[in-house]
Amino acid sequence: MLQGFIIKKALEKQLQQIQDEDDTLDTGIMMFDLNNLKIINDTYGHEEGDVFIQTFASFLTRILTENSYLARFGGDEFLIIQRNTTWSQLEQMNIQLQTLIDEHNQTADHPLSYAVGYDISCKNHYYLIMDLLKIADEKMYQDKKYKKQQLDSETAISDQEWSGTEHFFRFSERKNIYHTHKC
Repeated sequence: MLQGFIIKKALEKQLQQIQDEDDTLDTGIMMFDLNNLKIINDTYGHEEGDVFIQTFASFLTRILTENSYLARFGGDEFLIIQRNTTWSQLEQMNIQLQTLIDEHNQTADHPLSYAVGYDISCKNHYYLIMDLLKIADEKMYQDKKYKKQQLDSETAISDQEWSGTEHFFRFSERKNIYHTHKC
């Protein structure tokens, strides 16, 4: 079990508490799914898989703000509820996480990769918290599918050729997955 992470029951209570509030304006949800955990577990064992999850989780804690609520959502899924936020802040949190992961992967035995989906409830696109959760989840799976397609089409590129600049352009190309409306 990961220490310092909210368990699912406490997360459900937090989501219900937000749902019961008068509004969810400026509340964002970020959902993360760690890629390749099954491969790590099958190849190196579940202890190594646990280390893989804990390493990713430690990077998630480094992008939190005073308005963040981080919880483990499933085996390799995590959720951040971000209160009093903007679309730009959610984007910056994701960029910051990817930068940390890119730095880690330069020397890692098992490079980390993740899928992410996020959205925000704002004046022009107001969502109840459970709807926001569903949208973030759908976007996360779109990102997972996109990354799998990219990996399949780029098998000739080695890990050493992958650079932060290339990542930035790829992130920019798929921004439309994340940002579908103006707040």
